[in-house]
Amino acid sequence: MTLEGIIDFLETKYRSPLVATTDMSMDKPLSFNLDNTPDLSLPIAKDSYCIGAINYYQSELEKNSTNYLPYFELAKAYDAYRPYDPPIHDKVIAYLATCIKLNPAFEVAYVLKAKTHEKNGKWKGIMMSEPHVDIVDTDEIKEAIKCLNDLLLLNPANREAQEYLAELKDRYGKNYKL
Repeated sequence: MTLEGIIDFLETKYRSPLVATTDMSMDKPLSFNLDNTPDLSLPIAKDSYCIGAINYYQSELEKNSTNYLPYFELAKAYDAYRPYDPPIHDKVIAYLATCIKLNPAFEVAYVLKAKTHEKNGKWKGIMMSEPHVDIVDTDEIKEAIKCLNDLLLLNPANREAQEYLAELKDRYGKNYKL
């Protein structure tokens, strides 16, 4: 199914102003926002939307691999499609690393990368531990902290990075040497 077919399906069956295409050549990506979207509450609608976004942004990368936005949007789409899948986390991190390399001033990529590293740390911790033992992979948490510190070097006033960094240190700093 093409992206246009998915959008048509969603606009017809699950009307939502959040589903709209725009022109990538003007750095305006396909609207991709799953937050508080009751129209995409059915798993099949959400999965179809995510798959459509993934296909769309991969085709955009084939056209122009120097634009940072498709990398970011691919990372968001993969994260929304399989948020609890560790191999996908690695793919999300790789796309975000490329996005940041192409545009180091794109601040939201740093935060999403940090959040993905934290998820990865939790999952790796689960895989390393015995049942009912709460541990995390500290290397991943350190990477999350590094992402936020990099962002704060770029923009010390970024409130989201400040708050998330404080949360990470509070959540993991007591039990782990970070």
